[in-house]
Amino acid sequence: MLNLLIEYAQREGIIAEPGFTQKQVHWALLFDEAGRFLGAHPLGLDDKKHPGEPFNRCPNLTLSEIKAGGTGCRHFLVDSAEVVTLLTKADAEPDTKLRAKHAYFVDLLRQAAIVEPRLGPITDALADPDALGRIRQALAGQTPSAKTTQNVTFAIQGVDGVSYLVRQSTWHDWWRAFRKTLSKDKAGRKARDNQAAMRCLASGELVTPASVHPKITGLSDVGGLAMGDSLASFKQDAFRSFGLAQSANAAMSEEMAKTYAEALNHLIRHAVSLAGAKVAYWYAGEVPGDAIRLVVEGLDDLLGPGAAFDDDSADAERDARARARALMEAVKAGDRHATDLGSARYYALTLSGAGGRVMVRDWMQGQFADLATSVTAWFDDLAIVRTGGDGEANSPRLNSILHSLLPPRPAGQTYENWTKPITGLRQPMWHAALRRQPIPDAAAAKVLLQHRSFVVTGEFETAFGYEGQWQHPRSLLHIRMGLLKAFLNRKSNPGEPTMESYLNEEHPAPAYHCGRLLAVLTEIQRRALPNVSAGITQRYYGAASTTPGLVLGRLIQLCQHHLAKPDLREDTRIFLESRLGAIACRIGDRIPPTLTLEQQSLFALGYYQQKANMYSRKAEAAIETDEATTASE
Repeated sequence: MLNLLIEYAQREGIIAEPGFTQKQVHWALLFDEAGRFLGAHPLGLDDKKHPGEPFNRCPNLTLSEIKAGGTGCRHFLVDSAEVVTLLTKADAEPDTKLRAKHAYFVDLLRQAAIVEPRLGPITDALADPDALGRIRQALAGQTPSAKTTQNVTFAIQGVDGVSYLVRQSTWHDWWRAFRKTLSKDKAGRKARDNQAAMRCLASGELVTPASVHPKITGLSDVGGLAMGDSLASFKQDAFRSFGLAQSANAAMSEEMAKTYAEALNHLIRHAVSLAGAKVAYWYAGEVPGDAIRLVVEGLDDLLGPGAAFDDDSADAERDARARARALMEAVKAGDRHATDLGSARYYALTLSGAGGRVMVRDWMQGQFADLATSVTAWFDDLAIVRTGGDGEANSPRLNSILHSLLPPRPAGQTYENWTKPITGLRQPMWHAALRRQPIPDAAAAKVLLQHRSFVVTGEFETAFGYEGQWQHPRSLLHIRMGLLKAFLNRKSNPGEPTMESYLNEEHPAPAYHCGRLLAVLTEIQRRALPNVSAGITQRYYGAASTTPGLVLGRLIQLCQHHLAKPDLREDTRIFLESRLGAIACRIGDRIPPTLTLEQQSLFALGYYQQKANMYSRKAEAAIETDEATTASE
């Protein structure tokens, strides 16, 4: 894995020299060539998702180098607003530690002014309390105002425009020499003298291994630390093989360790979130589409902004789905831009943080052609008719699928605690999408549990919108029914019938038709008693979906009273009775007494698809036609 990260860094031209790194800079302090302060300018603050502007070659010290630098040791040229300008919250007086850091930072600028003279006047301004006060006022007066933790750098306004000193190369050699002084402390020199040369795991060369590898950043929202986490680190004696301490157990040169760390940090900045983890992924070779992001982010991300559709905009959605299907077919066939998918590969690394360490949750790699085929099959299996019965529902995001396995999130509960029950399903579902593996039984069981609650509480009826108002629960219903369909299709053996997106009146499974039967019984009650507060679905769905033999026979008898209601039109009664009879014939002579997990899934889909079919415009037109025919007779 590390060698692939190093190859990625080299291919993408990622700067990986020790002592340099990419940083997000939020503010530029602008000076003229004479050193007069001209103002503070925001950099990239309009982008809320990625605030600041990336600077690729910023000076940077490791934690061990900062410790070796002594009291107040700080980075050079780019640092936080509080260190550079003594900016504090609520204009509080800077403490002794902060003043020491500021003094160290200013001293670094003064030393570097030997090779970059333009730093001299800036150093004088930062050392002058009055000038420093004006700089703080400029930062505080911005909208939004600068935060103490946001990064600051320096720019010079000249006749040729604005020049950022951090982007100049005049100070590079000086910085390299300065870093070497930090490793010349007595303890560090002794440690290096006693460290024998070892074979670098990445380059194969004999090197003095780096004692500490660079931190991996960007995982603070998935359990990591804001200061970064270690991927290779050994502290406990049990892990110190042959007496090797720290990172010598994973022997790598400082350059190679820096390279893999920078590559991983770069990938994490563009990673996708997956239920409490992050997926850092990349492709090798030319590929026609981002198949992994399509799975995680859904259809909207692939099509670009403005691609989200309501259920009412069927024409727009059909067009969007057609374009997405065309792209995925191009990905699968490899004919988009004459792409040769034979050599294209994908790599996906699932990460989170825990206790200051990077946790590698999953690692996948393979041919992009196989990935494209799996992703296309994933969306095919998830495709399900919408509640209105006309057209298919939107293709869901993987995070939405995982969240559908859970009850509603209680107010005040953290995301981590809410998603704990599905932590063990994250990897199997990820592999199901990218490797065409089966849906776990545990996922189907959780769907059925939440779906029964959904029906009993009446949210199912709300999703269908009897009053013509399409409401939010429908999307959750689409996701759960699509997942049950995928679960059954991936359970089926070759030659066995698979579940279709729409109602299948010829399906051979009695459990499927038991669900259809309950849907028709519910419709009979709704038409006979339109104002009933709790229908038979809410009262009997749980029992009918697990032990239909104990429930459905009695409900059929009860529905005869509804069919005999004088308010029920004769033509409607005949139409519903014919549906009831056709379904009973498909069930056969005996209603199943109990249902297994797969059969319960069939029951749920039969109920849903029959319901959607009855609410389609085609079904309503059939009823209207029967009514008109009866009236004319």
